[in-house]
Amino acid sequence: MISPRNTTNALLALIALLLTGVILKLTQAVLVPFVLACFLTAALYPLIRWMNRYIPSWLSLLLLLGLFGFLILSDALIFLFNLEEITQKAPQYNQRIQKLFHDLTKFGEQYGIQAPWKKISPEQAIRWLLSILGTWISSLFLILGQALLVVFFMIFLLVESQQFERKIRVAFTTDESQALLASVYSINEKIQRYMVTKTFISLLTGLMTSLATYLLGVDFPVLWGIIAFLLNYIPNIGSIVAVIPPVLIALLQKEQGYALALATLAILTTIQMVIGNLLDPHLTGDSLDISPLVVFLSLVFWGWLWGVIGMILAVPLTVVIKVFCEHTPTLRPFAILIGGEPRTTLPPSSTPSEKPPSSTPSEKPAPSAPSENPNVPLPTKTSSPARPPAQVAAQIHPSQAPKPPKKKKKR
Repeated sequence: MISPRNTTNALLALIALLLTGVILKLTQAVLVPFVLACFLTAALYPLIRWMNRYIPSWLSLLLLLGLFGFLILSDALIFLFNLEEITQKAPQYNQRIQKLFHDLTKFGEQYGIQAPWKKISPEQAIRWLLSILGTWISSLFLILGQALLVVFFMIFLLVESQQFERKIRVAFTTDESQALLASVYSINEKIQRYMVTKTFISLLTGLMTSLATYLLGVDFPVLWGIIAFLLNYIPNIGSIVAVIPPVLIALLQKEQGYALALATLAILTTIQMVIGNLLDPHLTGDSLDISPLVVFLSLVFWGWLWGVIGMILAVPLTVVIKVFCEHTPTLRPFAILIGGEPRTTLPPSSTPSEKPPSSTPSEKPAPSAPSENPNVPLPTKTSSPARPPAQVAAQIHPSQAPKPPKKKKKR
């Protein structure tokens, strides 16, 4: 039976979980930039520490933040420039969409298939496609819009990180500070490895996407490279979504754009599969050690909670939760459940086939192994003749053996 105490603890844990979700949702506008700044600070801290060896700390911080701001500003300008070109080419894409609907309807009528899109006007289709594109662009602009707040958070976090260890050692006891710093260092190491590796892979994916679309002649190759770079931070789903926009533009770019769309789809899918299935696992390895099911569930949860940025931060947040549970004795079973394949095994002596026989003081020692021939009698145990006490004592330790009495000499 379930005790009332366990029931109460379960209800309190459920209430605390629900309240945490409500707080995370209500504080999204402030908490999302802060969490993003924490992960960026953890990823950039080794570079800051290396730069501090040669230049003052304030100068290294200023250079790094200047580079970060330059990247954000340049990406925003590229988005605005490409958005203006898309607006100018919208009438051309409108004609291609009408032609595409007409060809698909005619092809279906040849085989007796009533096209369901006959009830949809081309204007409605254009509005639908533009709404999808607008949603993607607005999500990306949301990331760029919150970047300024992220920069301010990073400034304070980088300044505070130089005194973090000393504050922990002063605020807590020796054992508590060591345990807390061990957790922080483990989280920091895993986040650094993940962020650096993922950034390198995303940058390579973006460059290959831009180069492929440029060589194929697809419009806006730089824009597709940036989108592939950003969406590659979303595991599993981002690489699929990044292929769709350039394929649609390739299909609408020419009157007979089927060949160009198929070539774009084949080449970009090959790039994503080669980088995602060969290079990414080789560089990342099993450092994260998270179950694929947990990764997918975290993408769904954090995406529902915080949108696109939540999907980007889903894996780092899951890593933080897993490391925290590993360093908390009562939560270690939960860390094993959300982790990958368990690596701990029972020692050989504790397996059922190799358990040692239980013995009690009253049991006699096991006899020697019997002979293979059952007709041969076993040797009986004979009692050894009694030995003098001195000889027994000498057998225990020669130095402790009693000396024999000296014989008196006769005069």
